[in-house]
Amino acid sequence: MDVTIKDITLIDTFKKNSQLIGGSKGINKIVKFISVMEVVDFEKFIYENNHFVLTTFSFCCDNNHLIEDIFRALIKKNISGLVIKINRYLKIIPDALIELANKHDVPIIILDEKILFSKVILDVSSLIINSQYNTLKSLNSEYELLNSAILTGKKLDFFIKRISENLSCNCYCFTFDNKIIGKHCLSQDNKEINFKSMLSMLHEDVLKQSAPIKNDFFKQIDNFYIIPCITNNNILGYIFLEDKYLFTEKELLFLKQIVNYISIKLMSDSLIESEKENSRLYTLNKIFYDNSLSSDIINKNIKILGIEPKSSYILILLNTERDTNTVDKYFKTKKIYKFFKKYTEFNILTEFLFEGIVILLFFDEEDFLANLSDTINSILQELYSYLKYSEQNIKIGYSQKYNELKYLSNSLKEAQESIIIGSSLNNDESIYGFNQYVQFKMLAKLLDTKEYFVFYNKIISPLLTYDKNNKLDLLNTLKVCVESNTLNDASNKLFIHINSLRYRMEKIKSLTGEDFFTSSGRQTLSNAITLYNIEKIYSKD
Repeated sequence: MDVTIKDITLIDTFKKNSQLIGGSKGINKIVKFISVMEVVDFEKFIYENNHFVLTTFSFCCDNNHLIEDIFRALIKKNISGLVIKINRYLKIIPDALIELANKHDVPIIILDEKILFSKVILDVSSLIINSQYNTLKSLNSEYELLNSAILTGKKLDFFIKRISENLSCNCYCFTFDNKIIGKHCLSQDNKEINFKSMLSMLHEDVLKQSAPIKNDFFKQIDNFYIIPCITNNNILGYIFLEDKYLFTEKELLFLKQIVNYISIKLMSDSLIESEKENSRLYTLNKIFYDNSLSSDIINKNIKILGIEPKSSYILILLNTERDTNTVDKYFKTKKIYKFFKKYTEFNILTEFLFEGIVILLFFDEEDFLANLSDTINSILQELYSYLKYSEQNIKIGYSQKYNELKYLSNSLKEAQESIIIGSSLNNDESIYGFNQYVQFKMLAKLLDTKEYFVFYNKIISPLLTYDKNNKLDLLNTLKVCVESNTLNDASNKLFIHINSLRYRMEKIKSLTGEDFFTSSGRQTLSNAITLYNIEKIYSKD
């Protein structure tokens, strides 16, 4: 138990030789330190709260205004109480001093002049030391009890009940993924508690932390005091204490102690879950990266993951530039799963892989008939809008439709290549479908072939060399012309006069031997630019 002013007044020294004359409402203030004040600037040397100050006011006994000013300064330092030895120097306690004591609930005690301060200091210090000893003794008993509870496999409810009963408040325990796993209530009522909102605020605060979360990361939201359960810098859960605002020193020590034990308990439970997760990751690695598996084997493994495959599927890959920790991964995938849940025609598998968040959409093709492509594009546009405010630089790629699961690893590669190719060709876009870039994939097969080097040496190399020697931009000029509908469009994009553009196109013709204004020449130059773009994309990758 903490020592209070009331406890001190029950010591024989005070019981027989003192009188409480002001600030009686502060009688239960906690006392941690005892000091003697006999200098005018004493408050400058108070660095902690809860000082019990002894004085004779020998240095200013004839100046009531100064006495009041000193007492005000002590009040600002959050002293617990003031003891004045009466009749030694100060004969009468100023009324203004008593009024201040009553206003701020800081007890003033007058002490008989015959009582030595050394005797008071000895008695009060002994009381504080004994209190601290009893606190440590009590905590050691609690430690032995908690240690035994862990070793004998007590359930989480045991620990939650200990918190609730020791701190006299309702106590709730949640996992980091918002599941309530324990509670003990001393008082019951019918009010609804919005834990979901508070947990969401907590997760946002945790994600903002630049350094690892410490065990003293306490948070107060509404009428709840919230403490995270942490092991190895990972948050495993939260303890919610209802209507608990003030803690004694013993309560804080007890709370930190038992929260550590709850963290151990949660870690033990987490290890069991981790084994299940490792098994899940093994299954995921098999189905997404082992292209030797048959459709039947993949089908069985997907069912193990709790998903019932349908006749067709499309794989969606979502990439963001934000670094992702374990908590962030969980809530991202959960948020995406929640988004797709409204589309009842799909069976959905959402997982976080090395490449990003993978969304596997299973469906029956007859549910969509001819409008599948439009449906997927519409859904992904909506998903992008749903995520863009919480994520930065989202890129979404998706595969072509497949009917056989043996092509699952191919579908992941297609979604990944869609993002690589699409963002390289048009970084302003955010959604890329593999079907848009099938021709690029086909042309990519020509890279490092004899035919490609013919194109390169005949078209690309002369233009690069000329640009380097003459500080012009013929290669980019050709690229813009290939991508434009008319020369006027191209000249506007290049910010040059159309006659200057025609001059450049003549120069390209003289260097490459291909006339852009003929059908065969335009096709040859267009293919060369496309292959050059593809080479840059794959060399970057």
